[in-house]
Amino acid sequence: MTLTRRIGIVTPLVLALAIASTGLIQEGERLSAALSLSWVVLSIGQQAVSTPGSNRLWPVAVLAILLLNVRGIVLGEGPRPVSHVDYVLLIAAVLAGNGLQLPRWRTTLSGICLSVASCGLWQAATVWQHLTGSEIGYRLGFLLINQTALLTGLGCVSGLAALQLWQTPQAARAQPGIQLALVLGSGGCAVMTLATHSRAGVGLIPISLLLAWAVQQGTQHRRTLGGWLRRRGLVMAVVVTLLVGTPLVWLASPQGPSLRQNLAALYGPNNLGSDQGRLRLWRCYAGLPFSGSNRLLYGVGYGRAREMCPIRVPRMPKPMRHAHNLPLQVWAETGSLGLGIVLIGGLLLGLQLRRQQQAPEAVALSAPLIYGVLFNLLELGMLKVPLLTVLFGAMLSGALIKASNGGGTLSSVGGSAAARAAGS
Repeated sequence: MTLTRRIGIVTPLVLALAIASTGLIQEGERLSAALSLSWVVLSIGQQAVSTPGSNRLWPVAVLAILLLNVRGIVLGEGPRPVSHVDYVLLIAAVLAGNGLQLPRWRTTLSGICLSVASCGLWQAATVWQHLTGSEIGYRLGFLLINQTALLTGLGCVSGLAALQLWQTPQAARAQPGIQLALVLGSGGCAVMTLATHSRAGVGLIPISLLLAWAVQQGTQHRRTLGGWLRRRGLVMAVVVTLLVGTPLVWLASPQGPSLRQNLAALYGPNNLGSDQGRLRLWRCYAGLPFSGSNRLLYGVGYGRAREMCPIRVPRMPKPMRHAHNLPLQVWAETGSLGLGIVLIGGLLLGLQLRRQQQAPEAVALSAPLIYGVLFNLLELGMLKVPLLTVLFGAMLSGALIKASNGGGTLSSVGGSAAARAAGS
């Protein structure tokens, strides 16, 4: 067995252990961070081993940068809520995910779902208590409520995505038992998300799945917008989202004995005050780069934005610690240079999604990406949690795979095309 194949077998297990350590081990924050970093190092190391010639310099350089920042990643050092170390890890995770081929994505997404569900099974009594009787949302280990919602919701969407990937002809022999496990695991992750009482975490599950399906419909019928609408793809997506998402968000809110109390719990004074405070926070963060010299270009610096926007919401004794929006956080702290990188990356990602061929694999890999992006536009739960940062970065690269071209990555597909052209 080659070294590359051995690494390919170990890496999904390492990521699953990083997730399991959040709920199965007390004070497992550093262990989870170390295992998450190990997954990135192993994945990029596998690329370095399999990359020929001078191209090997790039993964080796990324590994060197990661190793120079091990202390900051594992111990969570640096300014809060975010520092350059978090962005280094995020970019490295994107590169690590882009090295995964389709069979590895099947096992990786399956491992994410089943490891999250195993944490919920271990804490079944606690999950049920928060789901039925407690107004306080469920927390998994050292994670905050919104971070728990991000992880469990991503576990649910990843399980459904893996279920789609295991239906390919290459995996047909192994699918019955795995399909059952993924259905149960996705259901368990959905229940855990409901127990967090997070409106974003619950509502974005059906929204991300339907948007991924709508992306595929758009690639199939993108000749004209009228043709897409005539096929009722977009209309169906909106209608089904409302029909499915609204009850789920309702269930995510604490239930009272009357319809009026249920409505108040769904969007009552506390949630209204929280959303109003978030809008004030967004206005404050959006204006920070205009508040002084050179801030428009460079921002106010890491860790300073929350000091300049001390905005509180009901039931929170301290001011909000971050922008609850990834582009705004980058804009406030790094200015137009940082925001420009985010916007260019988002544009390139959107164009790549639009160019995806009409393959079920493209829909499956797009769904976790959409969930992560939308969640971090509302909550930004990944900051200073290496596990969530790594998962988000990996999902960003998942939608870039050319699944219909034999399950290779972007680089491998391009390389194979070049080789065929040279051979001809």
